[in-house]
Amino acid sequence: MGVRGFSGAIGLSTVLALAASCTGGTPRSDIPAPDLDSVLVFFPAGGLAHGRGLAGTFPSSVQWVSVRSHPTEGFSTTPVEADGSFQFTVIAISGDLLEIAGSEDSKGKSRGEPLYVQVPATPLPVDDYVCCLPTGTCQTKEDNDAQHACPDPLTGATQCSLDRDCGIDELEYLPIDPTRIAITRPNEDRRVSVNGIVTPDTLVEVVNRRLNGVGYSSPQSRKLQIASDVGQFSVTNLDAQGDDELVIQTRDLLGFKSPPVSFKVPDAELAGVDVLGAFAWEPLTNGQRGPVAVHISPYGIDGRGICPDTDQPPEVCHSGGLTHEMVSFLRAEMKVGQDTAQLNPGPSPISTARPHNRGAEGDVRSPAQDIVLVLDVSQPANAKDGNDLAPPRRFDAAARFIRGLRSRDRVGVVAFDQTARRIGVTKPDLDPGLRELDRREELAQGVLGLANQSGLLNDPDILAGIDEAARMLRQAKSTNGRIVVVSSNPPLGTRDEALQAWDVTLAYVQGDTDRNDPVYPVDVVGLEIASDAPNLDLIDDLNRFTDGRYYSTTAFGIEQTLTDARSYLSGSFILLYDMDIPLGVGKSGTIELELEVVLGEERARTSYTGPIRILNSSNN
Repeated sequence: MGVRGFSGAIGLSTVLALAASCTGGTPRSDIPAPDLDSVLVFFPAGGLAHGRGLAGTFPSSVQWVSVRSHPTEGFSTTPVEADGSFQFTVIAISGDLLEIAGSEDSKGKSRGEPLYVQVPATPLPVDDYVCCLPTGTCQTKEDNDAQHACPDPLTGATQCSLDRDCGIDELEYLPIDPTRIAITRPNEDRRVSVNGIVTPDTLVEVVNRRLNGVGYSSPQSRKLQIASDVGQFSVTNLDAQGDDELVIQTRDLLGFKSPPVSFKVPDAELAGVDVLGAFAWEPLTNGQRGPVAVHISPYGIDGRGICPDTDQPPEVCHSGGLTHEMVSFLRAEMKVGQDTAQLNPGPSPISTARPHNRGAEGDVRSPAQDIVLVLDVSQPANAKDGNDLAPPRRFDAAARFIRGLRSRDRVGVVAFDQTARRIGVTKPDLDPGLRELDRREELAQGVLGLANQSGLLNDPDILAGIDEAARMLRQAKSTNGRIVVVSSNPPLGTRDEALQAWDVTLAYVQGDTDRNDPVYPVDVVGLEIASDAPNLDLIDDLNRFTDGRYYSTTAFGIEQTLTDARSYLSGSFILLYDMDIPLGVGKSGTIELELEVVLGEERARTSYTGPIRILNSSNN
């Protein structure tokens, strides 16, 4: 079922002429031509022709194969396996002549005797069919959309009760057995392999649809490979993560195909878990039991979040999500003066008033991120966020934001007033990268130290701060960066001045489109900014063009706003637990948690310490 050797439709003189024109001054080696009966070439798919050589096609001493298409002028080299087999793809169209030769180098400069194979024509697509009721026969989708009459079942039309039954009219004749196909778990490099047995000498297409099947829109990727003469195939190095949907289909040279078969990528091996926060779900009262939302984020060895498999309905992600049964508290306490009170957490009951006790926020499957916090340290910011008795709240909130990020995230800080500068403990102006986890507390302390140095200048330039954050991400070569800004003012100046500066900032965060630079989303936390402030719409546009968010907050609510922003951009599961709130805590207590997440046979532990608000407190 393949095209082997050069077609008889090509005259010998044409082949000799092509051979002479292709060799030119390229030195020939003594590598023999490939075995004629061992080479198989398929029709083009996606602008590429795919081919394969069986074991023994080349001697074991040959390490490379060179493939050139004429007259399209495509070229590729690919390694030859130890058994003399190989697979290749090359830019080509139907009717091209492929020159296939062994090579002594990866550039194809010294090649042996070539074999010429003509690329077969791509089969014309057949009509798509649907089941036409009430006759129970198949009808083309085009006729169905045009509301043409259903075909007569006595004419030999395929009988059906579901659209899938019409596959035979779409040439879906080839068999495919899902039990003979296996998908590996993602490795540390975020790659999976797909291995299996299908119909021999068929073109196997593997498409990663990600989560499109459940309503998410995300990029797709695909790989193609020709199965061996006994039907074996192995697609390696495919970018995928747990719960992605892989669709596999095979085709032969006559245009027949198998039905598409869907597989779910298994979760990566559990590497760790983070607790992003514990917050009052409803107003808490001293001395009473109340609901606390714990934000939990398990992740795999591939650095991406895991959406655990469960038999419960998939309310929060593709495969069901984190459940209370998967979490065990090893310690749950709250400090009351010098004493320690036990919180005794238990899953919050479900009722008509609270129909769910678990959920999710943000993208729970998100990978590690590089986050730059951009902080307004100007006099106007202090005026909106301070009083005579206490330092401005935003510095403490920013430090908590930094400490509370996931362990696999990196973070940097930019401070701005009339100018922008990077903040660090040592050599802040020379550090081009982002802070690693073991330096995160140093950075948090450096932010707290800014409280005593801020408020010296007016006219804070928010766009300068964003520009510097984008430069930091570019210098760190971040592919998954995000910018979170705390600002007391929108862009200042006249409309024309603000627009001109805004254009520069947008170019920084979007990068060079010709180089496919990543876009860095910009989230802005507006501190006491009036809704009708001049040029505020430019911040809204910046959020929209980068897929970021705008948060409006007061000075009193900035800590909760930054916490909400962190939870959303990180992605986490939310589990509600009823806890015993002790007496004597006051308006704000410190909660300490140690928990273990168990996914099958895999376990991960973590601890968390952070504030929790007690709204209904008798203590001030």
